[in-house]
Amino acid sequence: PNIFPIYSIVTIHGFDGHREESWTADNGKLWLQDFLPHTIPTAWILSYGYNAYTHSSLSEQTLHGHTQDFLARLSMSRKTGEIMEHLIIFIAYSLGGIILKSVCH
Repeated sequence: PNIFPIYSIVTIHGFDGHREESWTADNGKLWLQDFLPHTIPTAWILSYGYNAYTHSSLSEQTLHGHTQDFLARLSMSRKTGEIMEHLIIFIAYSLGGIILKSVCH
């Protein structure tokens, strides 16, 4: 049977993170893709990526800029009616948590 998502799970990585690599184990398994959909099949999963590198090319984006970009991308990805109704579960760490907190203010 078709399972329709009722949750949106949104992840936000932290400093020096990556939207996929931050959630990938040493064995190459991407937790968000390889395990989470089987555990919560009613979830639609989105991973937000942004330049958070601190060792080479630093992002010139401000916290406000990251927050605005995140909100714009989240809004665009949730445009359809049934997705807009989903409950959102956020998973964030480090700078990702700060971006999320900034969204909530």
